[in-house]
Amino acid sequence: MRPVTFAAVLAMAIATSACESHSTSTATGGPGATRTPATPQASPSSTASATVSNPLLVLGPEGVGPLRLGMTVREVKATGAASASVSSSAAGIEEGWVPGCGPIFYNARVLGSSGYLNGIVSARLGIEQLNATTRMVTPQGIHLGSSLDEVRKAFRRPGARDGDQVVLKASKDSVYVIQVEHVVTDISLQRRRVTCQP
Repeated sequence: MRPVTFAAVLAMAIATSACESHSTSTATGGPGATRTPATPQASPSSTASATVSNPLLVLGPEGVGPLRLGMTVREVKATGAASASVSSSAAGIEEGWVPGCGPIFYNARVLGSSGYLNGIVSARLGIEQLNATTRMVTPQGIHLGSSLDEVRKAFRRPGARDGDQVVLKASKDSVYVIQVEHVVTDISLQRRRVTCQP
């Protein structure tokens, strides 16, 4: 996937918000696969950042950059955008991974870094979850650090409240899970069926 400029993302956000009817789920809470911050959570000053050498990347309904939901560990490694492994031993189980599941870690030069677990992969279903970094933005223009009001407007969720975990349809096979703690602190794209969690 070719990186896009912020102006292009805004244009896409305007176009998709005008005709988007599939992101109207009212569910809060979400699939069991969530992530735990390894660093302090985002603050209001923390926004999606783009430069000429590091343009914003769209975390779309199928994936981000060269990564796609459902990719195998081998396919992930072949992209050069991330590393991945699945647990098949007692060591992996001790780290909290069930056999056949494991973490994805982004190449920071390609996809940015977040200080969090970047994703989850399973031997059976491939990539199950991809988590946003500060370089990523949804097609609706939401990124880490977006305000609660921005989430309400972008996804037509006037009832969204501080502390909510908002689950929205991304495609027939995937959902966005957005955590709001005054600002957006977490965005993940997940398969509807998640079998692994750390």
